[in-house]
Amino acid sequence: MHLLEHLHRNVKTVAMPTAMVVGALLCRPISALEELSGQMITPTLIFLMLFVTFCRVKPSQMKPSMLHVWLLLVQTVACIGVFLLLRPLDLILAQGAMVCVLAPVAMAAVVIGGMLGANVATMATYSLLCNMAVALLAPVILTFTGTGACTFAQILARIAPLLVMPFAAAQFCRLVIPKAAKWVGDHSQISFYMWLASLLVITGCLYSYFGTVQERQLREELSFAAAAVEADGDDYLARLRSTASRLTWVAADGTVLYDTQADAAAMENHAGRQEIREALTGGSGSSVRYSSTLTEKTVYQAMRLTDGSVLRISGSQKTAWMLVLGMLHAVIVVVMLALGLSALLAGQAARRVVEPLNRLDLEHPLDNNVYEELSPLLTRIHAQRREINRQTRDLKQRQDEFNQITDSMREGLVLLNGSNAILSINPAARAIFHADADCIGRDFLTVERHTDLSAAIRSAVDRGDIEPTRYESYLRLYDKSSQIKEWEL
Repeated sequence: MHLLEHLHRNVKTVAMPTAMVVGALLCRPISALEELSGQMITPTLIFLMLFVTFCRVKPSQMKPSMLHVWLLLVQTVACIGVFLLLRPLDLILAQGAMVCVLAPVAMAAVVIGGMLGANVATMATYSLLCNMAVALLAPVILTFTGTGACTFAQILARIAPLLVMPFAAAQFCRLVIPKAAKWVGDHSQISFYMWLASLLVITGCLYSYFGTVQERQLREELSFAAAAVEADGDDYLARLRSTASRLTWVAADGTVLYDTQADAAAMENHAGRQEIREALTGGSGSSVRYSSTLTEKTVYQAMRLTDGSVLRISGSQKTAWMLVLGMLHAVIVVVMLALGLSALLAGQAARRVVEPLNRLDLEHPLDNNVYEELSPLLTRIHAQRREINRQTRDLKQRQDEFNQITDSMREGLVLLNGSNAILSINPAARAIFHADADCIGRDFLTVERHTDLSAAIRSAVDRGDIEPTRYESYLRLYDKSSQIKEWEL
């Protein structure tokens, strides 16, 4: 189980670009399969992945909030603002940007959000509300900003099968066969792989579509160029040296008569080229050749003219790998912007979280009005402060009692720690050693440097007992077990 989870986490990191590359490489069979299925593969995958995700959602968890209302309001205002801003540049661009802002939540948003750890119920609620709001608002907005008309029924007809029906099916499954719904919800990572499959299919279809569009555009451009060459000959081709597409005029024997991007005299015979052979025999021909040097495909379209010569047009098409490499720049920019924005938002969020903590009054913990989650901690701090204050009062009381006893003693009493620093010295000892109260904390040798006394202290510390010395008084060890040594002089 742990191995599968680890594999799943590793797959997620490279899954999206891999699916896009595979889809682009297999664009032809994928497009053919999608067309054979009646364009139903992608909708079916979207339906299933949403069904799997919605099996985790209870209707009671889906509660609209003010956040949803504000988001919808921002979408509505922003889409109109974007349209008005971009309309002077290009109407189609303005309309496309407006639609993107008006409907920013894709069908897979719930799946991706759940995969990233977001609240699936909140995402599902917003997705349903957003799409329903779009169905209501889009006809009104597009009436004033669009070039065509759409109705609520038309939009709902597209939303319902892919969003409403998966949700209804998931809730029906939860009521009728709850065990199956629970199993599906517990294995919701299946929806991620369904999303990858749909991404693969969509990428393949789009790549094939763009290739088909390019070929159609080349054929149309070739037909116009052929008519112009029939009328003006190479004079027309001479005026096209700056065109993006390359035109080559080839004689019936394969000799290159003219080329818009190269010296025709230096070019080899083209009679063996596939598109030239097909054009000479059938009137038109086409071929696709891959350049490993340029890592791109070149599409050729050829047409036979009335005099038996052939006019050929060619255009380059980026390979899947080059498309991925081309996206890297945009991906890097987006990632950097996302990281910068995340750091900014994280810093602001951290400051908002930490600021109440920095203002905590630890002297009066229960008087703080902060996060409810901190209440147990503040209660514990309050109890500990009460215990510390009680212990402090007890220690002070004992210290006062000790000072009263030692101050009334006629004998001198000095308390030393293990480093010979003075902890306490009573008035009788200060009189004996001619010391003042400021000596507390200093080494005892700074008060009395008598060698015999120093030796007696060292002996008491090392051996736990003392021998009588020539000093006129005596030393008595009061506590042998403690690190604090007490002597009576």
